[in-house]
Amino acid sequence: MKTLKPRMLILVMALVLVASVVPMGRGPQASGMDVLYNGGFEQGFVSNSDCPGMVGAGWGCFNNGGAAQYGFYDDMWAPVVAAGQNSQLIEINTKEQGGDPNRQAGIFQRVVVQAGATYQLSLKGMIRADDRDTSDPWRYRVYVGFDPTGGVNWQAVSDWRELPWDTYYPRTDPGSFSSYSTAVTASGPALTVFIRAERKWGTWYEETDFNLDAISLVGPAVPVPYDKDKPAHPSSNKDGYTAPPAQPGDSDGYTAPPAQPGDSGHTAPPAQSSDGGYTAPPAQPGDGGQTAPPAQSSDGGYTAPASTAW
Repeated sequence: MKTLKPRMLILVMALVLVASVVPMGRGPQASGMDVLYNGGFEQGFVSNSDCPGMVGAGWGCFNNGGAAQYGFYDDMWAPVVAAGQNSQLIEINTKEQGGDPNRQAGIFQRVVVQAGATYQLSLKGMIRADDRDTSDPWRYRVYVGFDPTGGVNWQAVSDWRELPWDTYYPRTDPGSFSSYSTAVTASGPALTVFIRAERKWGTWYEETDFNLDAISLVGPAVPVPYDKDKPAHPSSNKDGYTAPPAQPGDSDGYTAPPAQPGDSGHTAPPAQSSDGGYTAPPAQPGDGGQTAPPAQSSDGGYTAPASTAW
């Protein structure tokens, strides 16, 4: 009986080992990352008078007006925060005026994606209400929607998906968060994610609160350059929504997120020249025909002499 040569035996053992650790029938799996900005609302909030209220930095907002009051808030009450220290609160109430059914409000964000790639949207939420009319078990709803072209008009969205969140808590007695996850395939280089809350009935003197947190959109990231000339401020109009700040990969490049709380004391460094990033300091005495610098306030009343060639 022939025996395998040592070299052949080593090769056979290596093939067996590889087959045992690599799943058959599957190619390499693409690693994904969260392409949303501030989905956990820990990067701050921005005041927005069109919504009105405080909206998570990087997010736009909308409502459909009518006989209702709307509010957007940075909610830091621990029982209504799923992770971290903040959640986005969207309020629809009829305490000042009521009567119109199907009042809606929400947030959205446009992101740069890889065309043809599949992304997984996940989020958590809680619905709380002053329930006076409990006859309809679906009286409050939450939806997610997608615009495959990167548009920011929520009323033009056709792909809305209703979340199976059927548990409502007293407004001042929160319960547990509900979760939801769904997949979406990008058809182009940009995709807009919308999250919409709805109060179906116009019953007077009620308030409904929708807390959203831990929102992510995981899939292939698209690296893009930084564009210092693109403005970071969101654009707004009076049509019921405000566009979010430009996101990484917008057609003109990348724009940094808006300033966050606490940034007021920060001053950007002086502009640099294009010669390798270096800017020469101000001319000093002895620089070949330059004059001495002017007197400083700390010079105790001393005034520099007239310019002299050095």
